[in-house]
Amino acid sequence: MTKTFKYILFFLLLVFTTVFWWPPSLFNIKTINVTGNNRVSQQESSDFSGLSYQQNVFRINSKETMKSIFQSPYVEKIKIRRGLPNIINIDIIEREPLVLVPYVGSYLFVDSHGIVIEINNSIADLKLPFINGLKFNTFN
Repeated sequence: MTKTFKYILFFLLLVFTTVFWWPPSLFNIKTINVTGNNRVSQQESSDFSGLSYQQNVFRINSKETMKSIFQSPYVEKIKIRRGLPNIINIDIIEREPLVLVPYVGSYLFVDSHGIVIEINNSIADLKLPFINGLKFNTFN
């Protein structure tokens, strides 16, 4: 074996030993950063995610976390990244209402894919077009 290879092998062994013997609390989540959220607050995103601050960053299930965050109708896409040693970054792309549909005394906020984002009685400060004349019994 060459000297360089021995040094690299020793360095890798040292790194793996340090990681395994280091206090496990080093990798516990201390910060959850949420970006791209305008309508869904940082607190709501953290609550929807189901992440806790004493959970290990390597033990989070990204698929389950994404599924939980998708409970908010405003969330269209999500990307979850780990920032070592103890940071979780959640990037959100939100749905934007495109049209308003009058429905039983309130308004349906609908996005470009035809998904109902919100039902609201007030449309103050919104400059969105209305779609009248639609007939339907239920919606999701």
